[in-house]
Amino acid sequence: MKNFISTIHTLHEYLFDFELVKSQSGSVAKAEERMKIMATRSNYTLRLLASLKAEAEKMAEEDGTTLNQFINVAVAEKLAALRTARYFQERATRADLEAFDHFLEIAGDESPRRGDEILPAEN
Repeated sequence: MKNFISTIHTLHEYLFDFELVKSQSGSVAKAEERMKIMATRSNYTLRLLASLKAEAEKMAEEDGTTLNQFINVAVAEKLAALRTARYFQERATRADLEAFDHFLEIAGDESPRRGDEILPAEN
């Protein structure tokens, strides 16, 4: 019975997603294409604190999307941030600090061009 309810829930979610995608894309053909892409997803049971889930649902509704889509975007954004941080950490290990110091030495004493000045910090 639990699998049957899960299947019904998944079907309901699919139909809701399809209607949402159709309303956003403007045509059934575009919605069907988008749903084919979405069909490559996998399922994972996620346990959220009730307060976190409520806030995520609120934000998803304000954003005009489903909780599922909101969580997918949040995970994608987090992965992008982690990959970016890792890239800069790896890139920093290849830095040639000696060459950088040399570059600064030959840069000269010319004042910054208009618009490139460092503004004083506001208190």
